Amino acid sequence: MTRKYDHIRANAIVALNQILNQDKFSNDVINDIFSKNNFPDLDKRFMVALIYGTLEQLPILDYWINELSHIEFQKIDDFVLLILRMSFWQIEFSEKIPPSAAINEAVKLTKYFHKNQYSGYVNAILRESLRNPIKLPKKREHLKYGLSAEMFGLYKKWFGETKAKHILENSSPKDLTVLLLDNNYNEWLKSLEEKGIKYKPGHLIQDAYQIVDFSENVSKLPGFAEGKIYIQDESSMLPSKTIHLFKNRENQSIKMLDACAGLGGKSISFINEDPTLDITALEPNQKRFNGLNENIKRLNLKQIEAKNIDLQTFSLQNKDGNKFDFILLDVPCSGLGIIRHKPEIKIKMNYQKIQEFPKLQFELLQEAAKLVNENGILCYSTCTINPDENQNLIQKFLETKSGKQFMKLNMEKLLPYIKEEGRPILKEYIFDSDIQIYPSHYNLDGFYISCLKKR
Repeated sequence: MTRKYDHIRANAIVALNQILNQDKFSNDVINDIFSKNNFPDLDKRFMVALIYGTLEQLPILDYWINELSHIEFQKIDDFVLLILRMSFWQIEFSEKIPPSAAINEAVKLTKYFHKNQYSGYVNAILRESLRNPIKLPKKREHLKYGLSAEMFGLYKKWFGETKAKHILENSSPKDLTVLLLDNNYNEWLKSLEEKGIKYKPGHLIQDAYQIVDFSENVSKLPGFAEGKIYIQDESSMLPSKTIHLFKNRENQSIKMLDACAGLGGKSISFINEDPTLDITALEPNQKRFNGLNENIKRLNLKQIEAKNIDLQTFSLQNKDGNKFDFILLDVPCSGLGIIRHKPEIKIKMNYQKIQEFPKLQFELLQEAAKLVNENGILCYSTCTINPDENQNLIQKFLETKSGKQFMKLNMEKLLPYIKEEGRPILKEYIFDSDIQIYPSHYNLDGFYISCLKKR
């Protein structure tokens, strides 16, 4: 018996609804669907392409729908709008899907989601797009990059038009990157080859490997359950190299604070870099804190003590005046450097939301500064490319009373700890002593690092 609808497309619509209308992250939604369904690899790749393709091109898809629809855009049913968006993406951007197939499946999906009264409307608007393709006006150039006019304007303000377009056009692949925590490289690589999993070495980090075209849940990767690997972009591994900038004259265990730990990824990479570290990791969000503890347990990391508390409260409760040799402050940010993994960010982000981050980041920076030992290091990092959350914020801090106790360390000092062939790559991204990586063909997320030493 043949299906009356395409279950992969239907699941993609369910995912898009959760991402766009329920404010969930795409990677969480996709992993959840995959964990509940035993889809073949080909179907998984197709579903991911539908979801990410629709999200990446959403502004231009909405423009086309608005131009062709006789129903006012704001009044289109939520599920019908999602079906139109995904179908337009297939028609306009997919080279493998015949337009007729995309339209037929769209009509079936409309009926599947109990929107029968819209089936004629969906059929008509999609077929009209084939008869009379809409040309993009020059003044709507921002739509080419999947951005609102406001966000495109911000990119041009920050970088100038030429550089902004270069950054936006340099979309990296979405291959997974793993940090190998086990010294037995050959055995692990052999296990990948036995399972037919393609890989290639990372660009910057010796222990990093890119996993190519892997559509399974990450828990299926060899070594995951045994705690031999951790999923992490190479950019996010870089802060761990800054531990080498701390001069440990007493040769004792370095006391480190991971002030915004999340799931603990950066603490994990620090332990991989220096197993003697003594790390206190703070995470106030209960769900992330649970994930942090799960990672500590899975990887058997006794060097990390997790606390379900935020930095400000931790600082207030620090009555004994305990300070740290090294503090990592990986602050909440706009996330504009990780759009390739979470394309919904560029849809949901706007000027007003972006303006909220520097205030919080500055407060966290001032709080963290109180907890740094003399000659200790404060490492500030974000996964964004917004200058006001990065170099401009650091400069503002250095001009304050507490900031004048610190001096910038030149990130070129990290080069000896990078793979030899990766040093010229990293050097491209060192500006005014800091690291500012832009999303690029090196398969790196956008990322910022500035290290401050207390005088």
